[in-house]
Amino acid sequence: MSFLTAIALSFNNLMTKKGRTLMTAFAGSIGIIGIAAILALANGVNEYIASVEEDALSLYPLTIQSQGMDFTALFGASSDMAGGTDESDSGAGGDSTDSAAGEGDVQELRMMTRMFESVGSNDLAALKVYLDGNGGGINDQVNLIQYSYNVTPQIFSSDTSEGVRQVNPDTTFSALGFGAASSTNALMASGMSTNVFGELVDDIAIIEGQYDVKAGRWPTAYNETVVVLTPNGGVSDFMSYAMGLRDASELDAMVEQMVNDEEIVTPTDTRSFTHEQLMGVSFKVVNATDYYVYDEQYNVWTDKQTDTEYLKGLVESGEDIRIVGVVQAKDGSTATALQPGIYYTPALTARLVTEAAETEIVRMQLNEPATNVFSGRTFLDEEENPEREGFDMASLVTVDEDAMASMFSFDASKLAFDPSALDFSMEDFSLDPSAMPALDPADLLAGLDLDDALAGLDLTSGLGEIDLEAALAGIDYAALIEGIDFSVDAEQVADVANRMVQGYLEFCTAEGLDPVDTQTNFPLFLASADGQAILAETESLFGGAETGLGELQSRLLAALAESLGDAVQSQVDAVSAAIGEQLQASMATYMQQVLSTLAQQITAELGTALQEQIGAVLESSMGQLTSNMSGLMAIDANAFGEIFQFNMDEEELTQLMLSMMGTEQSSYDGNLAKLGYADYAKPSSIDIYPVDFESKGQVIEILDGYNEQMEAEGADDKVITYTDIVGTLMSSVTDIVNVVSYVLVAFVAISLVVSSIMIGVITYISVLERIKEIGILRSIGASKRDIRRVFNAETLIVGFVAGLLGIVVTSLLIIPANAIIYANFDIENVAILPGIAAAALVAISMGLTFLAGLIPSSAASRKDPVEALRSE
Repeated sequence: MSFLTAIALSFNNLMTKKGRTLMTAFAGSIGIIGIAAILALANGVNEYIASVEEDALSLYPLTIQSQGMDFTALFGASSDMAGGTDESDSGAGGDSTDSAAGEGDVQELRMMTRMFESVGSNDLAALKVYLDGNGGGINDQVNLIQYSYNVTPQIFSSDTSEGVRQVNPDTTFSALGFGAASSTNALMASGMSTNVFGELVDDIAIIEGQYDVKAGRWPTAYNETVVVLTPNGGVSDFMSYAMGLRDASELDAMVEQMVNDEEIVTPTDTRSFTHEQLMGVSFKVVNATDYYVYDEQYNVWTDKQTDTEYLKGLVESGEDIRIVGVVQAKDGSTATALQPGIYYTPALTARLVTEAAETEIVRMQLNEPATNVFSGRTFLDEEENPEREGFDMASLVTVDEDAMASMFSFDASKLAFDPSALDFSMEDFSLDPSAMPALDPADLLAGLDLDDALAGLDLTSGLGEIDLEAALAGIDYAALIEGIDFSVDAEQVADVANRMVQGYLEFCTAEGLDPVDTQTNFPLFLASADGQAILAETESLFGGAETGLGELQSRLLAALAESLGDAVQSQVDAVSAAIGEQLQASMATYMQQVLSTLAQQITAELGTALQEQIGAVLESSMGQLTSNMSGLMAIDANAFGEIFQFNMDEEELTQLMLSMMGTEQSSYDGNLAKLGYADYAKPSSIDIYPVDFESKGQVIEILDGYNEQMEAEGADDKVITYTDIVGTLMSSVTDIVNVVSYVLVAFVAISLVVSSIMIGVITYISVLERIKEIGILRSIGASKRDIRRVFNAETLIVGFVAGLLGIVVTSLLIIPANAIIYANFDIENVAILPGIAAAALVAISMGLTFLAGLIPSSAASRKDPVEALRSE
């Protein structure tokens, strides 16, 4: 019996029992319906995800930044935080971060290190050369390769009547610690920007199909911009503040209230604008290099951004930037390339780079790449010695010496003392004025501590020296000794004086004393044995000269006080009342030197008696002079402010300090970016726009091939890390959908097993009902194999009907389900059953029913023909 004959017999048998056959087939289709519905939903969702990813190619191109991040590694770190310890990091052979990690109760998880490990530097200069050379045939797979540079146009509001307001980069929220920071790091800047301005792609045709032009046109020139509205045709209030359509002081007030932790008062009105109002707004653009002015004295560039008047003039003379169009995303667009905001053309960036390249500061930085033009120091020196050294703060101030001299005054009368105690007479007595020490104010003031009073100023400048020889030469010594009778033998006096001096010097040498300090050491000598012997001889020699010596002492001190007082009064012109006590000590030292010299001369002439009398009188007089020293000097406080002259005003000093004392980390590339300059050979990011969804896969293969080529050449530093944001996210969603689908299919497959068992039971019942037919078939020559084939054909027919019925029912259910989803979520064909899946399910249904009928068909084939013919 052929298989077709067996099918015909089984089909005729099933047609005699149509109701039971349909019920059996429907029961078997339940599992098929469930699986088909799950597969249809999973397929529809995956196709929707793919369509969203394809539509988003213009919004999220393949992006390669100068610093790339491996999101796979980053997601791995996140999973560790959520799921616990990564066994691969702590187990045997893993990358353990701490050999003793298992010894403690709490193990450290590598979150920050993994995050930073996932960040790598990309050599975009080498990649640009590869792409420009059509590496891998990439030109056939892309619509555009967009090179971006780290240049931020300095854009200001054109209205400066109420002050200068910068709108790009936005500084509104800088007081809160975030905003459009001038970071040269692309990863940092992309996550912190609050700008409403952005740059268009080079080829507008790629994105213009996503938008309707509501007014004007797309920009083409460097000084033209376009406003992109929200999908519902509006603009944010933040954008209104930036455009000057609302009073920016309202925003500033809210930010200030937030900073001060005060109650925030917000505007309650909502405004609307016409397209013409939006297009009537204009801005000013300033070249970043214009902020800096060269200081020839300190060889640095000072930042003038804090100079309000300078910045205002800079803005008013800046170039106008105008809005030439207003666009809005088309209805039904699932993804758009531009966020709401204001967009300028790449031509503006190119113009700013060209203008910056022609400025002196950029040329200086390019010519001296190792030196920071803002500080005058090398980058290496700043890195190794972050503390700012080598700046001469004294150069900021000039001292007016004439004003300093006029600030102080002397009262010479305070130097006078009573000479009446000197009362002696002496004939043929003379003193040598040239032997007296010069009164040098520089030496006089050298020991003074002027740090607290005058902070290290040189007070001796311009004071000169007192001409003591001239002062003493005017004394008439002959008149001084006129009428005084000393009754002394000159030869004896000379001999005693010489022996006294010689003995004093020998005494000081033996005792290790300073022979110059006669006031202290001479009395010690006189108290010694040698001194007492000479003193006794001197007393006998000058026994009759005491009266004369007293008179001479009185006259000499009177004349000396008058002469020195005039000299001091005419020469001293710059000292302070705050240092009077110190000056008294210095003057006392000088007078001691003078008196010591006089004492030596007088001793040589007159002996010890005269020295004792003069010393006693001078000691008394010096006490009087010391008590008067506090009133010797006076200072003019009003003239003190005229001594110091600053070489720059407060604003200039502030700018210089900001330039010289800045603490931010500087670099060669960072300085060029700050100045608005970029090297076209070194882009900061590359955006690749594939032709279609399939081309994106080709582009990824080209980039992977580039990495393999660099690794093969040993240029590991040129291996790049690219970011496929949409692909990474969508692939995760697709994987989730597939996993959920597999789990649901597994549960629904249980119903297939149940239905297969049921079909097996029904087939066994059919065998029992057809025993007589089995006997007839066997009697006419049918073999056991033919009997099995008849019942197997019956199960296959039931399985086919069940599978086909399940596919038909599922297809009918998909129609209203898609309509409901589309009506509520605007998503078309969320459930689509693939034809291959449908055919596979029918085959699975037939296969399961065939397996379920093997046992009943085998039992039927073993029936005895004779016994089968006897059955009723």
